Amino acid sequence: MNSRSFVSTYDAQSLRHDRCPAPHQREASMLSDNRPAGSAGILSSLSKQVSKPWFPLVIFALSVANTFIVFLSGAVTALYISTCIATGPRKFMVVALCNALGALVGFTVFVLLVEARGVEWVRESYPSVFTSKHWSRTEGVMQSFGWGGCVGLSAMPFPLHPLILLGMLTGMKREAILSAVFLGRLVKYTVFGWVATCSPGALRYLGVKMPGGSGSGGGGG
Repeated sequence: MNSRSFVSTYDAQSLRHDRCPAPHQREASMLSDNRPAGSAGILSSLSKQVSKPWFPLVIFALSVANTFIVFLSGAVTALYISTCIATGPRKFMVVALCNALGALVGFTVFVLLVEARGVEWVRESYPSVFTSKHWSRTEGVMQSFGWGGCVGLSAMPFPLHPLILLGMLTGMKREAILSAVFLGRLVKYTVFGWVATCSPGALRYLGVKMPGGSGSGGGGG
């Protein structure tokens, strides 16, 4: 599959409101969904650079930003998949590592902000975190499986903010929370990257919208 054509199709589809939100769109709805008018143009410009050797650093930066600017979820997914296709099966792990490290850095900053400003800051800034259906699901998994459950949840296309907050509220160490986030996201991005480079047609089963309109969207940031 041509990596640029993938992004071009995603550009036209993923930055709009769909009637049936895909996993990355459900994740984005956790917080605000105010997408600036120039998002599609920026994505289109970036899509022309996915084959550049430095582009994994762009993926890293976008992944960091995606922690706080959630409308980037679809764009990061599209650019990540396209970059993996462009780099090929021998080098896609570099891109996966950059994406996971970006998530680690972003949520490290998030944790530090919560520690400095308190949970009330999160409640005021991101009120939908506390009403999300993922809250009770995350709580149940964490109680049953502990750190391993956190890793499993981090590998899923679900929002990680409830996981972070519940971990902090239950006294889990910062290092334990963030290591679970990193490992889970690395597993997730490795699977997405492997499928993209070895069997791109199977991306539809991971909820990634393919050129031609099949599939249901992106797999989250």
